[in-house]
Formats: sequence, structure tokens, C-alpha cells
Amino acid sequence: MAQVIYNRYKARQSQVFWAGASAPSGFTALLLEATVSGAWDPDLNTVADLLAVSGVTEMSGGSYARQSLASLTATEDDTNDRVNIDAANLTFGAVSGKSALALVIFENGASDAARNLVGYYDTGFGTLQTPMAGGLTVNITDFLRNA
Repeated sequence: MAQVIYNRYKARQSQVFWAGASAPSGFTALLLEATVSGAWDPDLNTVADLLAVSGVTEMSGGSYARQSLASLTATEDDTNDRVNIDAANLTFGAVSGKSALALVIFENGASDAARNLVGYYDTGFGTLQTPMAGGLTVNITDFLRNA
């Protein structure tokens, strides 16, 4: 599996642009230490939906914590006919004996049931499987491209 942009976020972009809905207050990322094919189902809507998928486990223990995305930019790319949405790299704390298998980005919200999913990534961010005993830096290059 590579990367999936969840349908909920595609709809949210249209709602914000066309219907005047509130834009997200920011984005956050979490790591999955166990994942199954259902994790990248584009029909999932919220973090609560994702974590309810059988076999999906969010990283835990050590100094792991979800990370907010910072330095968000949207750049028009006329050469490739798209907009590239980027963020600063993320650094997750150390967790002994565990490896990260996927990165999930979501909109900020009051609870996991109110946090809309944006994207699922298990490639393109370096080697997520690296054991996290020394922490993990995720290099982000255009986490979203609107074409």
C-alpha cells in the first residue's frame, strides 16, 4: 500500500471552499504500530473509525505522543498542474521494542470521533519500520497534492 487520501477530507475541502464551512484548525499525525488493509479504506471518516478497525493499533508507550503539523504551506505548481501542501518534518519520541508501520494525518478536533482523517501513508516518508528505540523523524515532502 502506498498513500490514501480519505474521502471525508476530499469532501471537507469542497465544503470549506464552496459551502463556507469552517476550515480545520490544524492537523496532527499519529503512528500505527499494527495495521491491516482496513486502515487505508478511503471510506473511513474519523480517527475513532480508524482505531475501531480490527487489528489497527496506535503506537503507545515510551515517550510517544501525537505530533501537530507546523509550518503548513500550499504552493501552486504550474509545471505539474497541482497544488503541493507541505509541513515541517515531525519527530516522535522513543519507544523501545516497537516499529512504526504507517503515519496517519487528521484534522484537529475535540475528540477522536470529531477528528476527520486526511491521509494514510506507509511509503514516501523514509523508513517508518525503523525500531523507535531512538525516536523517529518523519521527513514530510508534500503530504497532500491537489491535482
